[in-house]
Amino acid sequence: MKRHWWWLGGVAGVLVVVVGYLVATGFPARSDALAGRQAGTCALLTGGPPGTTAQGTPYGAVTSCMMLGRRTTLAGHPDGTVFVVVETDRGPVALRVEYNGDGDAYTADAVEIQPYLAPGISADTGNRIKDGINQRGGLRTEPWRVHPVQG
Repeated sequence: MKRHWWWLGGVAGVLVVVVGYLVATGFPARSDALAGRQAGTCALLTGGPPGTTAQGTPYGAVTSCMMLGRRTTLAGHPDGTVFVVVETDRGPVALRVEYNGDGDAYTADAVEIQPYLAPGISADTGNRIKDGINQRGGLRTEPWRVHPVQG
């Protein structure tokens, strides 16, 4: 019976350490901030509502944007990532938009990714994205800024 108490104490200790780590790194706040920004990701890429600082894309005008999902890291860079597929003048593009910063003073950088790295893409969409990459002469791996730091 004493062995069970040791195990229970060990498990409780690990849970305290994990929860303490998450709170100390600000994971809950970063996750909430990313959830709030996720809805505006397509607006940043398409020109968005008045007052946004959309920089557009290197692929021409965006005709549609489909949200795929988001990921918040436990610690480190970036604070969070949103995945989207955009239809552009130069074909469909899978993008990873990385968010960093707090409040209105945040940055958002976009980079093209292979379709297998984007969550929830159908096989047909993945094939269309691959065809688009081939027609554009390859994957554009250099990120570009879609939202500058505002102060």
